Amino acid sequence: MILRFNCLGKRIGFSFDIRNQKKEWVTGYTNRCKDGMYCICLDYDNVELEWIEGELRRLQEDYELGTFYIFRSSENSYHAVCLDKVLFVELISIMESSTVDPDYLRVPLKWGKKVWTLRLTPKDKEIEFVKAIRSESYRKQSLAHGLLLEKVFGVDVPEEDALKSDWSKEICFARYPI
Repeated sequence: MILRFNCLGKRIGFSFDIRNQKKEWVTGYTNRCKDGMYCICLDYDNVELEWIEGELRRLQEDYELGTFYIFRSSENSYHAVCLDKVLFVELISIMESSTVDPDYLRVPLKWGKKVWTLRLTPKDKEIEFVKAIRSESYRKQSLAHGLLLEKVFGVDVPEEDALKSDWSKEICFARYPI
């Protein structure tokens, strides 16, 4: 709800919302790397897999990105992760030119943390690896995120991507309510 009124020659506005209290907590991993760069982590809700695949190929071409790994997070909802490291402004441009969940894009910008989190723990079913959309990239890769995908989801990250890694094994996890 937005409330606006005029007072002493000024326009004053308040924005607030009412939501059910969240009671269940989950764990996720963030996309920020230790050096201040970002992996590309995208969250798609209620989008067909074929649409996501086409969009990821377009993003690879438009932004010269490497391989995207796709995971099913729930029925008709997916996560996509690219190990390429990008600057904050590039990340925002990539996300804005995609059809990610609008709340996923906006909330970190609104609340100031500027990190995007993908859930690791199940909500209604286990998160499962679906497929990789392969592409070559000249960019540095996040070793920490690659190791996470290998260890948690059994993803086979190609050796040539590991050779382009930043060699950092640190990753930031988050716990949040759903």
